Order: sequence, then structure tokens, then C-alpha cells
Amino acid sequence: LSFLVDVTSGCAPLTVTLYDALTIADSIVYDMGDGTVISGSSPVYTYTTPGDYIITMIAYNDEGCSDTLVFSDTIHVLTQPHAEFLVDVMEGCSPVIVNFANNSYGLINSVFNWDFDDGNSSSSFNATHTYSNPDVYTITLTVTNDNGCTDDTVMVDLIEVYDELPPPITNMF
Repeated sequence: LSFLVDVTSGCAPLTVTLYDALTIADSIVYDMGDGTVISGSSPVYTYTTPGDYIITMIAYNDEGCSDTLVFSDTIHVLTQPHAEFLVDVMEGCSPVIVNFANNSYGLINSVFNWDFDDGNSSSSFNATHTYSNPDVYTITLTVTNDNGCTDDTVMVDLIEVYDELPPPITNMF
């Protein structure tokens, strides 16, 4: 018995492809180490929960005999951060001061990158930014944890800044 996997470590969700290395059997099943059993030639499986998993191959013949092989490497599924945030203001006249509240989770010694869409950024956990120019702004928060796993959230056209003064009112009579 012999099998290979294409990847042994990565961020959740981690998709693993198993390759049977010329095992002669009538049927083969794989215990993925998380309570899931799959079968087929070159099956693909996705781990969604971080943790360490041991894959076991069980080969059967038509006579009911079986043989078992435990994969030599442990599959390491790493925690994936999830970037989320809220704002206290979404529009206003220039200048607009916006407070960004970071609601991200899955954070393990994480690094943050706020892109305010006006050439400015911040690496703070929570951020405050002043918009001076009238425009519509898309905000991006990127979170990278110490596993090297990254997630970002993009809020398109989230902040709208108007001119400081409204246009003059003209006498229509």
C-alpha cells in the first residue's frame, strides 16, 4: 500500500488531493482523521476546521481481506483570520472623520493593513481617518496572522464625502 498527498500544511479551508501510488485493491477508502471517510481514485477533500489530522488508507479485496496504511505526515490545517469592520460615519461634508472598528476574528499575533482609498493607510488594530476631498471611497482591511494566513474585506463605495459648502442657491424668479 502506498499513497501521496499534494499538500500537508496550509490555511483553512485546506484542500488536499490524495494520490494512490499503484495500490492493487478492489476498493480503497481513506479515513481523513476528522471523522470523514472518502473513497475513489485521487479523491479531493477540504478541511474546514484548523487542527492536525492523520490520514489512514484502507484497501480491501473482494475476498474481504483488508490492509491499512497510516500516512507518514500529519496534515496541519492552520487558523484562517476573518477580516471584518464597522464604521461610525458613512457620509458627510468635507472634512469627514471616520472611526473604523475592527471586528476581525481568528487573530493570532496578526498584522493589519487599512487602505483608505485616498493614498493613505494604517496598520492600527482600529483606525481613524479624515477624508478631505469630495469623492466616494472603497475601504479595504487586510489581516495576516502569524501562520501567514491572510484575509481581506473590501467595502466598495462605503464612504461618500461631499463638498464643504453646498452649491449656491439661485433666485429662480
